[in-house]
Order: sequence, then structure tokens, then C-alpha cells
Amino acid sequence: MTEAPTSLRAGSGRRGRRAASARVLRRALRAGALAVAVSVATQGCIADLGAPSLRRPAFIFTSSLHDTVVNLGDTSAIFPCWLTVGDRDVSCYLGLVVKDGHSMTVIEGPRVFAGRPTDAVTIEYVPGTVTVEVRPLNVQLQRDTIVRLVRVRTVAPRVRVANLPGGEDTLTSIGQERLYIPWAVTRSDRFIAGAPYNWEQESGHTVASLVDGVKGLVRALGNGVAVFRLLTDTATVRFRVRVEAGP
Repeated sequence: MTEAPTSLRAGSGRRGRRAASARVLRRALRAGALAVAVSVATQGCIADLGAPSLRRPAFIFTSSLHDTVVNLGDTSAIFPCWLTVGDRDVSCYLGLVVKDGHSMTVIEGPRVFAGRPTDAVTIEYVPGTVTVEVRPLNVQLQRDTIVRLVRVRTVAPRVRVANLPGGEDTLTSIGQERLYIPWAVTRSDRFIAGAPYNWEQESGHTVASLVDGVKGLVRALGNGVAVFRLLTDTATVRFRVRVEAGP
């Protein structure tokens, strides 16, 4: 067998050594990169342990008080409070603030109704519509910026004619007039000052009539029976006026 020249064998050896050196260098670089990556990841984990993510939990508040009509002077309802923080139910009760008018008083809670703290709301004597701020309140909840606005219309639940307790009156002469007094009350029969009133006639227009310009004033026109109606907010009462004029 013919041997390669010594110079060729020497060149091949040098190339082999260079290739081997390159492979070692590449392995070292890969190992260094992996070490750096592991170090960075480890530092990130340690940082997470030392300063966890400051994501704020989601507050979800559901108000049980919506735009509604409430009777004046009466405890109208029990309004539960529903609040979740993240995925946890948190006990709360409603904080109510009237923004316009002064017709609402909050009976302070919390009380327990259906397993949840609640407030009962009493509407006092000023009729009308008010805007109410509704907030969930909790002794551990340091955040009171969760607000819902609702409109509450307060109404007189009952009405009667104060000087006509039996619901019927008799006039005895043509042209005789009588002034009837409206009387709006709460369900517990307390008088409501400032309630709005309307008077209407249902029948007997030739027997008696309402006098223009004076609310509640009735004038006798002829014999017979006339039926009138007194209204306030959601309450109505009917009364009869009998005319029995002599010859």
C-alpha cells in the first residue's frame, strides 16, 4: 500500500483538531446559554415570590333596589345586598344617600334577611321622585366607589274625604255648595302633607258639579245623585252627593 505524504497527513490532523475544537466551543456556548436562561427564569420565579402580581380582584355589585315606586311613611321593603370580590361572595348591606330632596330615611342595618345583611328603607312625608345613590358596605371593604343610581318615586298609598266619613253627603237646596277636604294618609293612617290631589266627576252632571277654580267645592244643581272621585298618586276614593231640594 502506498502511504500518503507526511505533509498531507499533518494537514488532515490539523483540520481534525480544528473541527474538534469548534465542536467543543459550540457545546460550551449552548451550555452557557442554557445556564443563562435557567438563571433568568429562576430569578423571575424568585421575584414573583417576593413581589406577586398586583392584579386587582373584580368587584361585582348587584343592587336589589331598582327604579321603583315606594309608599310614603311606610317601611317599604327589605333590600338584600349582593357583592362578589373575585370569585368569592362577600357579605354586605346597602348604603343609601338621597341626592335630591329629603324624603328618604335609612333605617340603619345590617339586619339579616334570607341569609344576607340588609337595610330596611322608610320613606317619610315629602312626595315626589328622588335620585338615590346605592353602595355596597362592609366593615372590611375599604372601597366605596361602587355606586348605582336609582330613581325612587314616593307616593301616598291611601286617601279619603276628611269631612265625609260615610262616603255620602246630602245637599238640601239648589245652589247649595259644600267644600270637601282631601286627606292623604300612610298605611298606618298618618296624614301626608303636600300630597297632590285631583277631583273628577263620574256621573250626575245635572245633579251637582265641581266648581271651577276651587278644588273640592261641589254645587247642587237638581235632585238626584252625583258620583265624584278623589285621586292622589296611586290612591283613589269615590263618594256620592245626594241632592234633595224641597219645592
